[in-house]
Amino acid sequence: MSEFILVALAIFVIYRIAMQNRATKESTVPRQRPDTRYGTKVSETTPFIRTRATGDIIMDERNKLFKIKGVNFKVFNYEDLIKYEMNEDGRSITSGGLSIGMAVVGSVFGPLGTFMGGVTGSKKSKDIVTDMHIALTIRGENKGYYKISFINKKTKRNSKEYKKQLELARETLGMLDIMTDEVK
Repeated sequence: MSEFILVALAIFVIYRIAMQNRATKESTVPRQRPDTRYGTKVSETTPFIRTRATGDIIMDERNKLFKIKGVNFKVFNYEDLIKYEMNEDGRSITSGGLSIGMAVVGSVFGPLGTFMGGVTGSKKSKDIVTDMHIALTIRGENKGYYKISFINKKTKRNSKEYKKQLELARETLGMLDIMTDEVK
């Protein structure tokens, strides 16, 4: 019986020491040195603290980081967002980003501005939208092309679903504008 108590006590002591070491590691988060080409590198140990979210974009305003829902385990720096563009049925509605300078946002002009921007050059607008998305071009560690979809099936322009998704896309564009503005 005394052997059992000694073994149990030894296991408890080892467990407590392991937990203290783990807590010490978590409280000291190493940061990586700045990369002169693209700003701060995102380390796997850099904490991501959600401060704001809309649609598929989640922001960490303190560390100037963001995530895209559905893109597992990838964290992006604000500085790595080169360009973003809202597309509706293959037509560019609005775009922005660091390479473009000040973003032109359809929401500044309201629904009519977004609609007019999307149909410039067309004589007749379609009553149905089959695709609405924002395309992001990212550089740095996670460089590539990422797509945030809002509509991917036939949707009438005058429907509640279209209006809801359009508003969500505008909010997402607003967040992207904030990110690029904070880098300038």
